[in-house]
Amino acid sequence: MTADTDVTWPFAVSQPRMSGAIRQAMGAAWRAYVEGVDAFIARHHRSVPRMAAALRLPEYLIPVWQVAPEQPWALVARPDVVISRGAPKIVDVNTGSTAGLFALNDLLLRTRRKTPLRPHLPAAGTPRFVMGRYADVLRGHMTSDEDLIAIACYAWEGEFPEHPDASPPWYYAALTDELARHGLAARLVHVEDFTEEVGGLYARGKKVGLVLRMFLPDFERPNEIAEYFRVVAAAQRQGVTIFTSVWGEFLGTKATLAALSDERFTDEMPPGLAGRLRQTVPWTRVVEARHTLWRDRRVDLPEWTVENQEQLVLKPALGGRGKGVLIGRETEPGAWAATVQEALAGGAAPWLVQDLLPPDHEQIAYLDAEDALTVVDGPSVYGAFVLDGEFVGAMRRHSPHGAEKLMINRSSGAVHSPVYWSDPA
Repeated sequence: MTADTDVTWPFAVSQPRMSGAIRQAMGAAWRAYVEGVDAFIARHHRSVPRMAAALRLPEYLIPVWQVAPEQPWALVARPDVVISRGAPKIVDVNTGSTAGLFALNDLLLRTRRKTPLRPHLPAAGTPRFVMGRYADVLRGHMTSDEDLIAIACYAWEGEFPEHPDASPPWYYAALTDELARHGLAARLVHVEDFTEEVGGLYARGKKVGLVLRMFLPDFERPNEIAEYFRVVAAAQRQGVTIFTSVWGEFLGTKATLAALSDERFTDEMPPGLAGRLRQTVPWTRVVEARHTLWRDRRVDLPEWTVENQEQLVLKPALGGRGKGVLIGRETEPGAWAATVQEALAGGAAPWLVQDLLPPDHEQIAYLDAEDALTVVDGPSVYGAFVLDGEFVGAMRRHSPHGAEKLMINRSSGAVHSPVYWSDPA
């Protein structure tokens, strides 16, 4: 990494491989999910208020989504996929430009190619670089290749990079560096620094050809809302694309998983699609006072959720990075029951309950910050890379804690490793 991107990560020495059969299954899972979401959009006549109501999402978010121009919702995604008993399931969606790890994937792959390391790494298969495809997708939405890609976030993120809602500085620097490798000029720009001038949208004197959105306005920060509406309006007047549009943001929430798994929606689908969604999406419901079906058995949802804690997960419908997620078997019963009651009380956004899928175990050998070699056999989760609607690669995140903790992300110390294709699909 460059000096601007210095950061310490556990370095995976072993190289995860993905067979053609698993790649086909993962690609099929994503296509089924997309088909299900498109059916959901059609059922609600592309109406943001109707879709938000069906997903139980707060009404105050509707103006933010509605003001943005409609855009294909699955241009960029990094869904979290668990392989459980050999079958891939999408447990989180992560659609939109805020989905990360694309640049990290290519950085790690190039690190593995450095001469001093190569003799110590076993041959694994075909490396899957993704940033070239990422750059091509961006080019298709730019006013001109000569203009600036403004990687946009709010100013406070730069002032408080350790804040849990902020992306670390290395993330933006890595993305800038990787886009430069593919011939695109990019720069981190604070949303507050965009200006509308004669002839275009500008950022610190440079004409902007694309706003690469790395932000979502927070209603607890009124200045963010005002800046959001200002920049969206200016971009529309100047013909500049905000990539990706906030219009599709609500479709990337966990609430969509609940909709696509709920019999109230799937019973009205063609049986073939309903069956593919059952294979793709784990059983998920919005926590509310109702009866529903679990494995064809009618249950009282709140009561059943409390009684079956060990096999379930509770998640806020909005948010990411594992914040607020409770894994039943790792949570005190009192805290679990209290969260169910909180969900029933109806806060700003809904809570979801989801089947806990124990990931299949994989072995990982890695070097820690002190260069000590550790070998662990334990659960892992895949961050699948989707570009222009197509599954193009993946990053595997390994738990360094074995099977004891199933939260497998950056904050839990997960070991990241790019996935290699091991044979033809």
